[in-house]
Amino acid sequence: IKIICTVKWDAGVMRCKSQEEQRRAEEEQLRLAEEFHRQEEEKLQRAIEEQQKREAEERERRELEAQQKAEREEQERKAREEAERQRKELEERLKREEDRAGRE
Repeated sequence: IKIICTVKWDAGVMRCKSQEEQRRAEEEQLRLAEEFHRQEEEKLQRAIEEQQKREAEERERRELEAQQKAEREEQERKAREEAERQRKELEERLKREEDRAGRE
């Protein structure tokens, strides 16, 4: 194996071609590792955002269901009150009619 050495004047170091190839390979490995890490971070961030979106949708759904339940219960309460009021009116009318019939 023939190794050619070159002098890098700007850095003041002598580096052999095989060392340069090794350095490039290490830089490429580092670049690939950084790219993989970046992609993993993006995947994690997307997963977090999707989970937060699902939680927000679930919370909104529960709030809507609670609101609908409260409205239903309020309507039922009003219907019961109205039925009770009508029952009392009917009882009073019947009593008045019985009293009138008893006096006649």
